[in-house]
Amino acid sequence: MFDSRRLRHTGDLDIWINISDRMVNVLQAFGVGSLGLSQADFLKKGYVSQIGYLPLRIDILNSIDGVSFTEAYPNKQTIKLEDLEISFIGLQDMITNKESSARSQDLTDLQQLTKLSNNKK
Repeated sequence: MFDSRRLRHTGDLDIWINISDRMVNVLQAFGVGSLGLSQADFLKKGYVSQIGYLPLRIDILNSIDGVSFTEAYPNKQTIKLEDLEISFIGLQDMITNKESSARSQDLTDLQQLTKLSNNKK
């Protein structure tokens, strides 16, 4: 979920992908294969690939808690930066994810996301 008024440094960038052969091919073309990762790795539900080190790490996730990619995709939030469209998880799906994950930071985030959601109503 993107809200330019409420940025929080997390130390990493999460990229959530749909589990599909097409997405694996995109990742291979991007160069992820050079890291020794196989196509089969990305097709396993729950697989996380980490590239780099904190505070500049990229995490590629193929599933998250509480919501499936297929359910969340129609609710995505999209912004355009010059000629590039960037999609983010929608607010309600992010809330569902944070509730399901229930880690300490997720619960803190959940309070802020709930306030934001209530302000949008």
